[in-house]
Amino acid sequence: MDEKKKINWFCRRSWMILMIAAAAAAVGLLGSGTLGWLNPQEEAVSDVAVSDFHIAGQAYFGQTAADDLSGIKISTASSNRYLGDLKYVVNYEGISPALVRVRILEQWVDRKTDSILDAPFTSYRIQGDGWYDNRANDYCYYYKTPVGPSLVTSAAVTVSGSAAVGVKAQKQQLVLFDGVDMDSVQGSDANTEFTLIIQVEAVQPNRYRQFWNMEHLPWEIPEP
Repeated sequence: MDEKKKINWFCRRSWMILMIAAAAAAVGLLGSGTLGWLNPQEEAVSDVAVSDFHIAGQAYFGQTAADDLSGIKISTASSNRYLGDLKYVVNYEGISPALVRVRILEQWVDRKTDSILDAPFTSYRIQGDGWYDNRANDYCYYYKTPVGPSLVTSAAVTVSGSAAVGVKAQKQQLVLFDGVDMDSVQGSDANTEFTLIIQVEAVQPNRYRQFWNMEHLPWEIPEP
């Protein structure tokens, strides 16, 4: 079966440039030592059509859906785009299982000096224990259990009389995080600018080695 892959981007308007090695981009990974400027993106990347599953991410500020992550406020709690109220949800629909990961790219810039600030990873309020934080290696959170049906069975097929007429797609929603621990966030200074990109990816469970360029999943201990 051909690989099915979906990428959905949320990003904010900025003049900064993302410098990522072409080889790393090709395999969908970022080296742990890679630094650069985040690239401006006006709109989310169009959905990639898939026949066995569809994966999409949706950001919210509170209860309000956000089509982009522009204008994030880090010091004004009353803002309708306050970082502390940010939420991110992954939506799955399909008839076959998928492994999911979400990459989060962050950048803090001192606008006075146009310099990138050294900052720790933001403390997102991760929901549940199903997510594995591998950001130190590739900036990604991985969902440790494949989403969707474990396999396509007769239970997924709708029947009219004795004839199978279609397949019922399963739906599943995963909340990655609901809010941000602002006590750990630097940059209350009005001259500090925060840029954020969130990307969700999904692959068939038996194809992650090829498309994610890893021999084993991050939380698995390789055999000696």
